[in-house]
Amino acid sequence: MGKIVRLTESDLVNLVKKVLEEQISTSDAKYKIFPEGGWVKDSHNNTMCVKVESGFPFGTFAQGISKMWKKSDGSGIIVPNGSKIGNIELNPYEVKTALTSLSSGKDYVTTKSGAKITIGKSIVGFCKKDWTS
Repeated sequence: MGKIVRLTESDLVNLVKKVLEEQISTSDAKYKIFPEGGWVKDSHNNTMCVKVESGFPFGTFAQGISKMWKKSDGSGIIVPNGSKIGNIELNPYEVKTALTSLSSGKDYVTTKSGAKITIGKSIVGFCKKDWTS
């Protein structure tokens, strides 16, 4: 029979946090997103895009992406093509949430500077239509 180990509640909480952090960093290492020709691609060979609902003066539009990167502190920056909106900056929590959503096939939705920003596969039809009109 195995040994019985006594843990305080704080020891258990710290242990669970460590396990969760390791799972998140492992999934980050396996799943990647990157810009390609204005589209967002992922390591599962999915094509996604970015939809911005900004209200006046630009309204709702598909936004091409020229660059994106994850900084050493875990935050991320998405650089759009053109000048309708500025860089989209995500804090470390938003980066993890976005990667988790996108890797499971769900869209990621956030609000930045009053604009609703959606990244995902379900809006590809919207982006194709917007870019051809």
